[in-house]
Amino acid sequence: MTYAENLNLGETFDDFIAQHSQAFALKQVDYLGINISSDSNSKSIFKIYYNNKFSRNGYHPLIEFLQERDMVRYVTMVHDKKNYHRSRYDVGLKNRTNENMEAVFEWLSNNTKMFSQYYPEIEMLSHMKVTEKDGYEYSGLYFLGFISEGDEISLLKTHYFNRLCDDPDVLHKNIQYADEYYLSFLNGSEIESFKNLTKITKELLKYCGGHLWMTGADFDLECHRKYKIYVKNPEIIYEGLLHVLNGKQYIYLQRQLKFLMDWNRAHHEFYCEGFAVCEDEIGDVSINFYFRNK
Repeated sequence: MTYAENLNLGETFDDFIAQHSQAFALKQVDYLGINISSDSNSKSIFKIYYNNKFSRNGYHPLIEFLQERDMVRYVTMVHDKKNYHRSRYDVGLKNRTNENMEAVFEWLSNNTKMFSQYYPEIEMLSHMKVTEKDGYEYSGLYFLGFISEGDEISLLKTHYFNRLCDDPDVLHKNIQYADEYYLSFLNGSEIESFKNLTKITKELLKYCGGHLWMTGADFDLECHRKYKIYVKNPEIIYEGLLHVLNGKQYIYLQRQLKFLMDWNRAHHEFYCEGFAVCEDEIGDVSINFYFRNK
């Protein structure tokens, strides 16, 4: 479950954490998220990601469909504070056989207004290899998030696993990193944002360390897109990011990065487990950080 507000960086960051001090004290929080952008007109976004056991389940036709096919690894839901009819769902997928995934694609095509438009990209990205196991050619897509107003889906969030494993339903055993394969796959796609992001990510892996975590792509009814490449367990976070993102177009982003670096040095109780470098349909680059509380 996630909770988010649009806030400016500065003292409001500590204020946001203080608002959720009880959740931290009760160890209900999985990640503290911070999204910063190169767009000076964009506000930073702070998020709380709750542990699955503290999240709420909720009814939705898509969830029911996935449960009928035994495809739900976990599901979480949170209502919008300002519009209770607007909810966000996060679904971890299992049993991602070709038959099941094709059924999911068909359901989304028949029951959403935007899926058919984005299907070519989603289908292509789902082919990023996760396993050599036969019949799992679409198993790269391992997570679906969506925002729904009533039963109508207005935003679809897709995540693709970026490591190799023996069993696509057991994502924590016998993992093999294959950073070059995934970066080459994304760079070879027809999605211009991924061509740009792969160049940036190669440099970030060089200067920050870590490995690829996953790939993300968000799509909504208004034709807005955001593409993301996630890096996990970076060793030199802020210095590496500042070194790579050093062009004039990143001046505003650099200012925020320096704030986060100073903040994190003063708050050793939080460590950054990973980040995502993102680009939207108009070329604005942003970074999503994922902190854990020690």
